[in-house]
Amino acid sequence: MRKTVVLASVLKPVDDTRMFEKMAKTISQTNKYTVNIIGFYSKSQLKAANIHFHPVFEFDRLWLSRITASWKFYKKLIQLKPDILIVNTYELLIVSILYRILFGTKLLYDVQEDYYENIRQLSNFPNAIKLSLAAIVRQIEKLSARYIDHFILAERCYSLTLPFIGSNFTVLENKAVTVQQKPPFQRLKAPLKMLFSGTLAKSTGVLEAISLANDLHKHGLLDHLHIIGRCMESDTLNKILQLSTDKSFIKLTGLQELVPYNAITAAIAEADIGLIIYKDSPVTASKIPTKLYEYLNAHLPVISTPNSLWELFYQHFEAAVISDHTSGTTLREKLLNTSFYNDKSTYHLSWDAEQAKLIDLLDSI
Repeated sequence: MRKTVVLASVLKPVDDTRMFEKMAKTISQTNKYTVNIIGFYSKSQLKAANIHFHPVFEFDRLWLSRITASWKFYKKLIQLKPDILIVNTYELLIVSILYRILFGTKLLYDVQEDYYENIRQLSNFPNAIKLSLAAIVRQIEKLSARYIDHFILAERCYSLTLPFIGSNFTVLENKAVTVQQKPPFQRLKAPLKMLFSGTLAKSTGVLEAISLANDLHKHGLLDHLHIIGRCMESDTLNKILQLSTDKSFIKLTGLQELVPYNAITAAIAEADIGLIIYKDSPVTASKIPTKLYEYLNAHLPVISTPNSLWELFYQHFEAAVISDHTSGTTLREKLLNTSFYNDKSTYHLSWDAEQAKLIDLLDSI
């Protein structure tokens, strides 16, 4: 008899890439489990063997709205009766622990963000309250730790920033779903099709991407910049729209809407070069962006700001041009005279390398 697994998030849609494309599909392929995903609504038409979708949330990221979602979540747990419950947002921890105590389910916490640092360093909350909110979040995680059967970490650095979890964790990095790879030994030819994908925020460098696109276009190096992803910062969204007005070489996809993962992979396949130009921040310095795995796994050349951790990957795969002064004049020769991906294997950048660890973990719980 199959066990029931529930993956749940307040922040993510039911077709979220990590929950659905990676974890749920991996679990369902064993034929040992029936998988349910609880999240917010998606416009995609979803159907997958042994995977059931429960879009019960529909709201923005306002903190109070996310807290009130716990009641909907609890009612859904009563209905689904999970043997294993995997949550990835701190708001669901308290109700998940209550359900665990009452019904004996196994509880796993999939840590995808260090919410404490995110609220302190990156959030739009006023300074007067965000330190208090960050402290509350950290206290919830600390008090919950004794009731969590196992932690899953999307980043290795979380084992250091969350010391209260001890050794009770498995690292499942956010590696790329396998896509068609571009050929090795390639050199770029102008004009370039440039891509900025993923989270659209000040911290991820989306505004710098537009500035770079303007510069490259002036120098005849750019065909277009495709910006694809969702923006949750209203001021950043307005700035993107303002800076892109009357610029036919800037293509915008998503912005206020969720973008299906197949649209991201299609954009990667069409691009000549991707941008990973995060602003320097203690929140992002030790993290590996998901799009780094996605770009490198697809053999997409990269323009990147300096980061010692990322550069280990770039150097091994001959994947990137590194520049902290991203302008057309400084990049022209580097971009057109670099040979990328000289026949290097990228297997360990793929989610395929993480699947066995996930199955072994569930089988041992």
